[in-house]
Amino acid sequence: MKRITLAAALAAFALPLLADWNVHVNIGALPFYGYAPADVVYVERYVPARDVPLVFVAARHARVRPVVIVEAYRHGGWGLVCARFGVPRQVLFAPAGPPPVVVYLLYGPPHPKHYRKAFRHDRRGWR
Repeated sequence: MKRITLAAALAAFALPLLADWNVHVNIGALPFYGYAPADVVYVERYVPARDVPLVFVAARHARVRPVVIVEAYRHGGWGLVCARFGVPRQVLFAPAGPPPVVVYLLYGPPHPKHYRKAFRHDRRGWR
């Protein structure tokens, strides 16, 4: 009787340990731009997609919540945000710089031997 009770108790404790439990706890790591997901959802609802990152840059520079920046943006655009919170336009609209200059030569310079074939000595001229 003692052996059956011991085996049942061992099975009761061993089976959950053998099961593959996926438990993840993230404390302190906020997923979206370093802000809470509720703030990100609010910003994405009221701001065009191209301006969403600018809201978070302005909020970090002004040291306010992104919701406050969104309300100012909705009422007056980026001019009001820059004036009210002291965010310089250079922070939001930094120039990307000129595009890289890439020169593609379609055929490249001709080989010197080709000049010899193109010029005919017997007819005194080029083909």
